[in-house]
Amino acid sequence: MSLPYFGGFDIHAAVLIVLSGALALSAVRVLDLNVYHKMLRGAVTFGEDFEENYMKHIFRLEKGMTQAISHYSRHQDADVDKTGTSYHYTGIDKKDAFKKIKRFYNLSTWTIVAAAALLFAITGHFGHPTFPKSLPASTPQGSNPVLPHQSAPPTVAPNQAAPVGTKRM
Repeated sequence: MSLPYFGGFDIHAAVLIVLSGALALSAVRVLDLNVYHKMLRGAVTFGEDFEENYMKHIFRLEKGMTQAISHYSRHQDADVDKTGTSYHYTGIDKKDAFKKIKRFYNLSTWTIVAAAALLFAITGHFGHPTFPKSLPASTPQGSNPVLPHQSAPPTVAPNQAAPVGTKRM
């Protein structure tokens, strides 16, 4: 798509497709952070409550499965001490999952936007007008000028049949 603004430039279809990908990822981000992440937190909270109030008493464990998964998800330095027959979970470097997910979406979206900008810079053909403001002085009246970024249409001899889109000599 050619635009005559700012000296003229083209927008390649790939740029529009990549930008639509960034827009789609932003929409998924809103859905993920505002709906699915809240649902997951609710399910995890239920699982932790169930394990804390029922399962730990039956199995005599420090943590249930949901609690262990949560521990490893929340602590960058999560580990387990396996001395004896019981496990003791360790880790102090706590990270918020919501912030980690936001950082992932920000980095991904900006990477896609940067790729679109790079594609635009490579395929933009800046500085050429799409339509000439006036015909060059050497162009006779009634003929079609050939601009530097265009190729000349094929010509045929006067006694040959001309294919569509060509002109006679």
